Amino acid sequence: MASETTQPSVAVHTGTAGPSARAASTSPAGHAPAALLEGELRIVLGGTDEGFCVCEMLCDTDGEPVDYRFVQVNDLFEEMSGLLDAAGHTALELVPDLERHWIDTYARVAFDRESIRFQQGSEAMGRWFDVFATPLEEPGTFVIIFRDETERHRAELALARSEEHFRALADVLPHIVWLHGPDGSLQFVNRTFCEFFGVDRATMIDDRWQPFLHPDDAEGYVEAFDAAVGHRRPFHHRARVRDAEGAWRWIESWGRPRFDADGAFRGHIGSSVDVTERVVAETALADASRFLRRVLDSLFTFVGVLRPDGTLIEANRAPLDAAGLSFADVLGKKFWDCYWWSHDPAVQRRLANAIRRAGLGELVRYDERVRIADNGWLDIDLQIVPLTDPDGTITHLIPSAFDISERLAAERQRRELAVLEQQRRERAELLQAHASRMAVAVSPDQVAHAVADQLAATTGVALAAVTVHVEDERQMITTVDDGAGAEHLAAGTVTDHGDGGWPGPDDVSTGVPVHLAPIGSIVDRFPALHACAVQRGIRSLLVLPARSADGTTLGALTVGSELDTFDAHLQDVLGGIADQTGQALQRALLHQRVVAANRREHEIALRLQKALLPDRLIEDPRLPIAARYEAADAHLEVGGDWYDTCQWPDGRIGIVVGDVVGHDLEAAAAMGRLRSATAALMLTLPADPVALLDALEGVALGPGGTDFVTAACVVVDPATGALTYATAGHPPPLLFSGETTRWLDDAQSPPIGSISGIERHAGAAILAPGDGVVLYTDGLVEHRGRRLDLGLAMLEHSVRRNADADVTRLLDEVVGDLSVDGFGDDVVAVVFRRST
Repeated sequence: MASETTQPSVAVHTGTAGPSARAASTSPAGHAPAALLEGELRIVLGGTDEGFCVCEMLCDTDGEPVDYRFVQVNDLFEEMSGLLDAAGHTALELVPDLERHWIDTYARVAFDRESIRFQQGSEAMGRWFDVFATPLEEPGTFVIIFRDETERHRAELALARSEEHFRALADVLPHIVWLHGPDGSLQFVNRTFCEFFGVDRATMIDDRWQPFLHPDDAEGYVEAFDAAVGHRRPFHHRARVRDAEGAWRWIESWGRPRFDADGAFRGHIGSSVDVTERVVAETALADASRFLRRVLDSLFTFVGVLRPDGTLIEANRAPLDAAGLSFADVLGKKFWDCYWWSHDPAVQRRLANAIRRAGLGELVRYDERVRIADNGWLDIDLQIVPLTDPDGTITHLIPSAFDISERLAAERQRRELAVLEQQRRERAELLQAHASRMAVAVSPDQVAHAVADQLAATTGVALAAVTVHVEDERQMITTVDDGAGAEHLAAGTVTDHGDGGWPGPDDVSTGVPVHLAPIGSIVDRFPALHACAVQRGIRSLLVLPARSADGTTLGALTVGSELDTFDAHLQDVLGGIADQTGQALQRALLHQRVVAANRREHEIALRLQKALLPDRLIEDPRLPIAARYEAADAHLEVGGDWYDTCQWPDGRIGIVVGDVVGHDLEAAAAMGRLRSATAALMLTLPADPVALLDALEGVALGPGGTDFVTAACVVVDPATGALTYATAGHPPPLLFSGETTRWLDDAQSPPIGSISGIERHAGAAILAPGDGVVLYTDGLVEHRGRRLDLGLAMLEHSVRRNADADVTRLLDEVVGDLSVDGFGDDVVAVVFRRST
């Protein structure tokens, strides 16, 4: 190929290396020493399957390499390089834009006598080569053996781009994705993998995934994976693994073997899915199915499953055993052809017709005679229920049957028992409903109204009232309202001084009910009932004791009826209601006393707690301060949370917030002593938070002190905004500047009294105008069911949201935001801000 550019003059190097040697002699262009073409070299040039050429390096007059000439080439040279008629031509003649690094590289071979193996691409030639170059004996000459690797290189680039695309795509998938090499070693995991297990991608190599496996599942999972790798086959397994939170989760994994274009195994690509909820559901379903199977098999009552065409596919075992049959005797048969029915074609026809009707969606039920073992007979109640899927399609028929042989022989007795059972069921349902009402009644009035509401719908009851002793008086709480507008005793509380005019606890104090009829007997015993009995048509009266669990009569249940007498069933029901009413009254009266006592004690405790806190805060217009104490939700608890402020003569202001461990009067008393002693000492100490904590520790460890206190101390100069702070086992103060917040947590030390001889240090900050600080006790951010980090985050969010408010409103909002679920512990919070 001819060059279109002017070539510099060149000299062929024939001596030792170095610029002076390279210019020492020349040889005619295109001339090659005859020795290069002799002997084995001719064989090499003709027999290799790679491109081969002998070259000489060309230098300028200064001895600097500028080009190289192809002296001899083999037959594959042209195919491998794409250069035509190369022998006798220089590289730049054939490829004018050839990159300079080729000349520099071959100069090292020709002059520095290096043998070099390398892979390199040429943009000018549009190819990529695998090259071996070595010097020949004659200086300045060298041999190049090369192979055109352009297609392989392009394929590798395409593969790299494909893998890069795959990895990028895998990172956005919600499933865990992984890639293993031919030996099973881990090569790649996606972002979901890292997030699920809480690991760094760079560390997930080789077999480092195995420690995540549950000890009971690890061996089986690893064996299945190793088998898939060894046999180059797909992988599928399920196991428990530990996630980033330390919890055991079920995952199901699938892996597919990868092969390159030549069929070589390249490992597995796979994904894993968290199937914990599904496994739990499957386990529960399997347990439920096994349980149902055991229940059904234990029932003598027949239960089966039919296809819509009547083919039997399932039946419980006990009835089969009773009939002397095995499941194989009936499986797959038409139900009407089974042993039980085959004794009579008419029976078979009735059953086949019933199955046809059930297959059309009808619930079929009738009595039938069936044959059992040893030609015995049973009369059964047969029911066939169609079972449908969500679309309404009938998928199965469920036949069930139970023995009713004795029913036909004793139908009357059965009816009587049914009536009795109905009465018992009604009684149980009524008492259950009444018990539900009683369970939520927390006062005698609520108990009585619930009784009246329950009995208002009872047949034959025209009057119901509960009379109870309340503070040495009898009170008739309520009556049934007949809704007819007639005059009657009003619902509500009516005082009865026990003059015998109205039935009360004294009338049934022995525990024996009073049953009166007719109306004359009622009026003679209880004159106050005359008008009510006439208006309501009362003809019989029943007064029952409402007793506590220990048998004490707390009240009386009075029931009037329009019937001549109360039958045994109604008396039984009313007796159960009276028993429940007495126990409910006992709970209600106790609840009232407990509530009243708790309310009084809580008020006393709260007044005590607040009395121990300072009655005022330091007032300085340059540094407004707001403080809040909130008692815990528990009624009787008091605690050791406290706060105080002081101001030194130079104008600096100290704020301290502390918490004495404990939730009792002892903790509150210790807190009061600490706060009072510290308040007395503060002005005698330097304006230094560490000095304040040390003084506090001295008081805590002294007489009447306590051995575990947390505290946070802050000293502020309102004039300059200079702030120093220190904490001892206490949550860090929160500094806010507009909507920006940061924790003052670099001056922490252990709680006071926990470690002796501790050396504390102070932190410092500058408050710009408008900046402020929130100090608080742990009750503000810690809460049952809520993590501490969540409480701290909620505090930051609330402060940022209300950063523009004045300190009082900001404090109100913060306490309100963090008390959504109430406070389980006492809370102290203090907010101050440097004025703008």
